[in-house]
Amino acid sequence: MSLNARAIRQSEQMKAENVLRVSAQELAKLNSLASDLQAVLGNLVGTAEGLDSEAVKSLQSLDYIQQSLTALSSVISDAADHAAPNWAFQVLESVEDVTLAELRHRFITQAPQKPHSVSDGHCDYF
Repeated sequence: MSLNARAIRQSEQMKAENVLRVSAQELAKLNSLASDLQAVLGNLVGTAEGLDSEAVKSLQSLDYIQQSLTALSSVISDAADHAAPNWAFQVLESVEDVTLAELRHRFITQAPQKPHSVSDGHCDYF
């Protein structure tokens, strides 16, 4: 077994407290993104003409998403504070379907991954 495979094998079993903390941090990041998006859309709505009530209702759902992310992050963080010390997860099984490599990496290693470098103000969204 290679050293890298051995390191992953050892990290397979992760304390629930750590998994919950990573989850709460990820939800907090999503909340921040939703807040930024809400501010941008709020400015656009202020300058837009002729938005129907359905469009405004859809935009208001972003506030619901943001409040939900805040609540979920708080509940999961509190659960991490009270997790039994012997409670653990099989991390690799849990993140098997996670397709975002950076997110998967944070769950497996519990460490932030170096961001990809972006030059000339360009970045890839897909």
